[in-house]
Amino acid sequence: MSNPPMPFTLSILSLMDALLPLSMMRSALGRSARWAGFASLSLWAWDQARTARGGPTIRQIYAQSAPSVPPHLDPQRMRFEPSTWDDNWDGRKPVHEADPKPQASRHLLLIRHGQYNIQAQVDHERKLTVLGRRQAEATGVRLAQLNLPWQPMIRSSMTRAMETGDLIAKHLPEGVGLGEPDDMLREGGPFPPEPESRWHPQLDFFASGARIEAGFRKYFHRARPDQTTDSYELMVCHANVIRYFACRCLQLPPEAWLRMSLMNGSITWVTIRPDGRVSISCIGDGGHFPTELRTTT
Repeated sequence: MSNPPMPFTLSILSLMDALLPLSMMRSALGRSARWAGFASLSLWAWDQARTARGGPTIRQIYAQSAPSVPPHLDPQRMRFEPSTWDDNWDGRKPVHEADPKPQASRHLLLIRHGQYNIQAQVDHERKLTVLGRRQAEATGVRLAQLNLPWQPMIRSSMTRAMETGDLIAKHLPEGVGLGEPDDMLREGGPFPPEPESRWHPQLDFFASGARIEAGFRKYFHRARPDQTTDSYELMVCHANVIRYFACRCLQLPPEAWLRMSLMNGSITWVTIRPDGRVSISCIGDGGHFPTELRTTT
């Protein structure tokens, strides 16, 4: 006596059960659009049929197999939770519709100082090396080529930053002055980095962090309502300071600052729009350097 025929729905489910392992490979075989589409359709049909009869969903089955699933592929970890942009991050968003509103953009070009003598123990002896002076000169030439209406240069009060600013200024129009050196822009530990680094001066983070944050609040904000044309400002300072500023102005986690690397003499271009939106055109750009001038020390 022959066995009764298998119900059609069970046959489909069995087929889908057989296809499930193959369907989960669709991302690995994504080069084939035809296979990816077939696998996705099969997986969808299998999930719909199994759920209809009270079975677990694909997500539940996939989660149960966690020991064999790489952590970075875990569906729970693959969920993206977007953050919300704080459009009043600088405290200067107009409160009322009738309030005067900014009209212009501010462009801040953050320049890292050139290579310097790292063996010296005190700041006034930490002067630029011969290579560092060449880097500063090359950056000055590059900035002059942009032919922009520069505001007076802002500089850290540390020796290597002031020397770099002096060398850059030689290549800019005579009307571009040098502002007073600013202690807020001196190098330091802005924030405990994550992941942790071998360099973890907790006292420096505590003392310098507040100072560097104050420097950020002083210089990074949208234009005043009475500013009618875009402004271009040069700020010569240090790698830690620039990286922290980049994270802060983009509203990224400040502990991520150490994940970036900046060349000596490089350019980081920040733009602050009238409505408070911020963008960075380049971070640590050293495209104007020949190979022999590329250093990060």
